[in-house]
Amino acid sequence: RLLLEGGYKVDVVFTSRLKRAIRSAFLLLQEYGEVYLPVFKSWRLNERMYGALTGLSKTETAELLGAELVQEWRGSLRSRPPALTPADKFYP
Repeated sequence: RLLLEGGYKVDVVFTSRLKRAIRSAFLLLQEYGEVYLPVFKSWRLNERMYGALTGLSKTETAELLGAELVQEWRGSLRSRPPALTPADKFYP
């Protein structure tokens, strides 16, 4: 509502592929009465890409690779988990 009251106009929406972000984008469009506008989703807008760890629980990953390594990946912006392969079902 603040965006509406502020006079902001929306003609296209970009969102991450996270469910909560997609829902938020839809709620914004509903509030504007503009649900027909184009919505572009990209994994690049996710706040974090977990690579080959995508879809695994923290417990599974810690058992598989070790708790220290998993914590390093989760707590660092410089350290990265293994990359996804093109054959992976989560590959963008």
